[in-house]
Amino acid sequence: MHILRNEPLDRRNTLRLGASAAAFVALESSEQLPAALQWSQGSQLQMLPLGEGSNVVFAGDVQALLVKMASRGVQVLERSVDKVLLRVEAGENWHDFVQ
Repeated sequence: MHILRNEPLDRRNTLRLGASAAAFVALESSEQLPAALQWSQGSQLQMLPLGEGSNVVFAGDVQALLVKMASRGVQVLERSVDKVLLRVEAGENWHDFVQ
């Protein structure tokens, strides 16, 4: 887990708004979440999720640890004639997945 300090957010939101996060981390698996939470608590920073940045507007710098789940993968759990049950990792792009 590599935490970036004062991370620019212009390339992390679709409006390309200029702001920065006090801290940013991209997690490759959910197993890294407890360590990120412990780091944020020790740094007295709130932990906030960040996806693709298409539903967020930064009005200024963010005094928080922004967490992006970067885990990728799609697993078929169950398949029948009329349904398919999938496990989709949080880092998958929703639009691409639905397509």
